[in-house]
Amino acid sequence: MADKEAIEQLKRDLRTYGYYKGRIREVESELYNLSQQIKDCYKASGISYGEPMSSSNPKHPRVTSLINEEADLLLERKRYIDDIGRLGIDEKLKVLNDVQLKIVQAIYFDGLSYRFIASQMNYSVRTIQYYNDKGLNEILKYGTRTID
Repeated sequence: MADKEAIEQLKRDLRTYGYYKGRIREVESELYNLSQQIKDCYKASGISYGEPMSSSNPKHPRVTSLINEEADLLLERKRYIDDIGRLGIDEKLKVLNDVQLKIVQAIYFDGLSYRFIASQMNYSVRTIQYYNDKGLNEILKYGTRTID
């Protein structure tokens, strides 16, 4: 069985990973909305999307600020992706069976309680705790890396 400190660090890493994944989904949604706004600005200016705007056909005033906002979001998404890579959780999760994976994801990525997960999966709370503990120990056997 792995030591308590290593287990606690793994739990923090899993929660961080879940947060980053959630933020990536949010950023991608924001990027989609921005791309729609940019297309609407091009359309309002009478220019095909992607076609360069010139002095004879000036940009819609919001395009520049939207493009800058898009660039910031792309950088933010890249930072989250890089941090996820440093955590190495994707590879570690491959050692879990389907039940362990579902439970670990529900606890650490979604923040659900043992009781709620047990009711959804028709298991006892103790069984959920067992699968979680077993899964964490299996992940630790694979190796632990954290963000520097």
